[in-house]
Amino acid sequence: MLGRLLIAITACHALITPRLLVQRAPALKSTVADAVNKGKAEKGKVSFLKTAYPVASAATTLAWTACAMQALGTHPRLTLPPLHTRLTIAQALVPLPLVWASCDALKAAAEVGWSRLQSATYRRLNLALCASSLWLASACWVA
Repeated sequence: MLGRLLIAITACHALITPRLLVQRAPALKSTVADAVNKGKAEKGKVSFLKTAYPVASAATTLAWTACAMQALGTHPRLTLPPLHTRLTIAQALVPLPLVWASCDALKAAAEVGWSRLQSATYRRLNLALCASSLWLASACWVA
C-alpha cells in the first residue's frame, strides 16, 4: 500500500514539475576576420547613435522652447504682467531636463556598444524617450 502511494506521488510530481528542454546549438566556426568585420559593422551603427541622441535632444529643446514661447508668450484676452508670462513659459519647459537626461544616458550607453543598448534598462529608456517625444510632438501640434 505504501509502495503504491509513493509511486503515485512520484508520478504526480513528475507530471507537475516542468522539464527543461536543453538543445545544443550547432557549433559555428568563426574566424578572426568575421569577428573584426562584425565589430566594424557594429561600431558604424553605434557611432551613428552617439551623434543621433544629442541631435534629437537639441531638436526637441529647440522645438519645445519655440512652441512654449509662441503659445504662452501672449494671452489673447488678458493683459498679464511680464513676470507671469515668463513663469508660465518656464513651467512649460519643465519636461526638458528629463529629455536631456534620457538622451545623455542613451549616448553614454551607445559609447559602450550594442551590448549595453540591448539591456532591458536601455530598451525601456528608449521606449520612454519615444513616448515622451510623441507626447511633446502632440502637445506642439495641438498648441
